[in-house]
Amino acid sequence: MAEEPRGAWFGFGFCGFGQAPGSGRGRQVHSPEPLQSGVDIRRVSASWSYTAFVTRGGRLELSGSASGAAGGCRDVWASEGLLVVLRAGPGSGALLQAWAPGSALRGEPLWAQNVVLEAEREGDSGGEAQAGRLPLLPSARAYVSPRPPFYRPLAPEMRVRQLELGAEHALLLDEAGQVFSWGGGRHGQLGHGTLEAELEPRPLEALQGLAMAEVAAGGWHSVCVS
Repeated sequence: MAEEPRGAWFGFGFCGFGQAPGSGRGRQVHSPEPLQSGVDIRRVSASWSYTAFVTRGGRLELSGSASGAAGGCRDVWASEGLLVVLRAGPGSGALLQAWAPGSALRGEPLWAQNVVLEAEREGDSGGEAQAGRLPLLPSARAYVSPRPPFYRPLAPEMRVRQLELGAEHALLLDEAGQVFSWGGGRHGQLGHGTLEAELEPRPLEALQGLAMAEVAAGGWHSVCVS
């Protein structure tokens, strides 16, 4: 298998907490600057006041208002209230941990659960495991929420390609390109023509028949591209 091409990560914008490692501290970064020159970064997840990144060697480091480091990591998802880490486990398994951002990854996590990659779950030992991206879990049958309960299952018939969490709502894109939304809707961010909340994923009727390629959830708004 060909090696995944390696690119460079850059940071710019407000850096008052040192959120962009390598770009200084306490100043505005007006032009893109490399993040930690010499470090082979594989994943980056940025919250408002700190940034989490994972190297290709599996080392997780935090920069900004939250600090700390840990080894044996596959993926990370950063938010102001919660830091979610996917750590390597035996075989195709993995360990999902939820931490308080200020914990410096020390002591015990707020919550932890073993998860199984999709290929193993379906009994296909020769298949390639579907890693996905947090907050969508590796099995693509559940996701992690920034509020309890942290582990939230999805309907078994849903084949999920992407999941995005906004401040009060969630957007889900399935493999057929259909968009689902749920959660708080008081700003119209769910796209169902009302300001009502939805407790379960509901398909966007206005987009029926038009396949979407990506979705994004903002604080009180949503975006999708066909």
